[in-house]
Amino acid sequence: MGIGNNQQPKARGDQHDKVNDPIHMLQWFRKTMSRMNEQMLQLTANDEYESFTHELELIEQYQELIAEYLLEESYAELATYERSTNTVTLQYAPENLRLIPTTQGVTISGIPIWMMGHKSHKRLPPIYHRDRPMIRKIPMWHAMIHQLKSTYLASVWKDSSTLPDKPSSYAHIVFHFHTDHLQVRDLDHYDVAPIINACVSNGLLLSDHPSRLSFSMIWEEDTEQPRLDLHVRYLEQSVALPMDLDAILGMDREKFSRSTGEIQR
Repeated sequence: MGIGNNQQPKARGDQHDKVNDPIHMLQWFRKTMSRMNEQMLQLTANDEYESFTHELELIEQYQELIAEYLLEESYAELATYERSTNTVTLQYAPENLRLIPTTQGVTISGIPIWMMGHKSHKRLPPIYHRDRPMIRKIPMWHAMIHQLKSTYLASVWKDSSTLPDKPSSYAHIVFHFHTDHLQVRDLDHYDVAPIINACVSNGLLLSDHPSRLSFSMIWEEDTEQPRLDLHVRYLEQSVALPMDLDAILGMDREKFSRSTGEIQR
């Protein structure tokens, strides 16, 4: 009896610890989502529940909020953020991330897919961060593009830089995703606005107005590390571009393979 009495409080204590353990709660959430995924087809087959769509919309909102939260805290692994001055200071850079001037524009190569985040249609309050380090997407991308451009300019003689002092009046961007079939996602899941704004603020694009800028999003199967290559092609006028991959990229592939401009770590 004494052993049984001693074990019961311990069991309650273990249960209390699990409830307050964030890893346990995440594992519980993952298992619950897995079971829900398995039953989704059966649930959606019954259309008698008027609030079904509403509940799914609420779940979607929370999923978007969690994805945004994870992305902002992941940025803090690469940089520090000073809230009072809104300044981001890079501490580490993703491997193989480079800025490369090309024959018809500029390429930013080797952007990790995870840095792109996910497209969110609703503004939701940042309730998760508390006092943990985090960085919003706009200042993070501004700092990243600024550092890439500065590193390139520091690596070449001033007269030999092929970056224009002022970008062309018109431009087309190709967001070129590289993943295998298991990692591919619908392209509308990626939020490209922060990186476009960062290119404008750092002088790689003149404007993001539709009369001055157009862009394409394409995917190519690749079994290497998932990445995004961003190709900026300067144009003499606003024209429709051909859909041929080599033509739309508008780049000297031999020069691309030899160029420098990787962020110094």
